[in-house]
Amino acid sequence: MEWILKLTSVALISGLLIVMLEKTVPVNALMLSVAVAIMLALTSISFMEPVLSFLRRLESACGVSAVYTGTMIKCLLISLVSRLGVSFCKDAGQSGMASVLELSGTLAAVWAAIPLFEAFLSMLEEMI
Repeated sequence: MEWILKLTSVALISGLLIVMLEKTVPVNALMLSVAVAIMLALTSISFMEPVLSFLRRLESACGVSAVYTGTMIKCLLISLVSRLGVSFCKDAGQSGMASVLELSGTLAAVWAAIPLFEAFLSMLEEMI
């Protein structure tokens, strides 16, 4: 809980600075926005370890294949990265590029999930 308060505080203070900079030096405001977002994202990555630990426990306890958990992680990371990119594009005033990136992220997540779909299809074929 404490870490989210710290990250939110950094984001809010940076947001205020960015708003003030946008009026005078918009390029610097965008660069500060990107730098703060990258810093926050890199800080947040360390909180993925409990999730990865849980998925490893799930694999060993339930006999779930690493193909499934790996696919879930890939889809999650694709979603997070594309969402971050979409936000940057929108902040830069590039809503068209943001829309294309959003579609690309969705397609990439579907592509990454193909092993899950194939496993589901093979289970259905075995039932029939």
